[in-house]
Amino acid sequence: MFFLGLSILFNTGIFVLFKWISFHKVRLFRVIVVNYFVAAALGFILRGMDAALSGFYGPLLIPSFILGSVFVFVFYLMAITTKLAGLSRAVVANKVSLIVPVVFGVFLYNESLGWLKVTGIVFSIAGILLLSLGHGKKVHNSGGILISVLFIVSGLLDAGLDSIIFSIDGINKETHEAIR
Repeated sequence: MFFLGLSILFNTGIFVLFKWISFHKVRLFRVIVVNYFVAAALGFILRGMDAALSGFYGPLLIPSFILGSVFVFVFYLMAITTKLAGLSRAVVANKVSLIVPVVFGVFLYNESLGWLKVTGIVFSIAGILLLSLGHGKKVHNSGGILISVLFIVSGLLDAGLDSIIFSIDGINKETHEAIR
């Protein structure tokens, strides 16, 4: 429960930080790049240089670089969406994007699809469509499009991470569920 609370705190905090950055007109891309260097340094410190670099030249190198690039794009997209469409819309679009890996899991990994999952997927897509329309608070012209793009790209990123996790030797469905 403690880690769930930290996850919620940090996920919400990143969007609040993006709102603060746009308010103070700080260069967004520089902040994201510095974040990645700090995260890499922290990873090397906590895991040790040898452990962090042990799989660097393996078969996951190119997919990891691709997903890393997509992460930078998603963070930039999250910040721009927060600026143009609003904080709450960007957070909801990013979090609801978790239905994309669920759909991928049904088709790629033969996961079960019950009426509860179907209902959740339908309501999630309907929610994203309603967010994109932007009733209520005025949404910037491109805000609705950004919400949809953020939803799709964040979901594809999560699905890509799942695919990489499944491609690691020794990871099966049970182990994957335990990791998540």
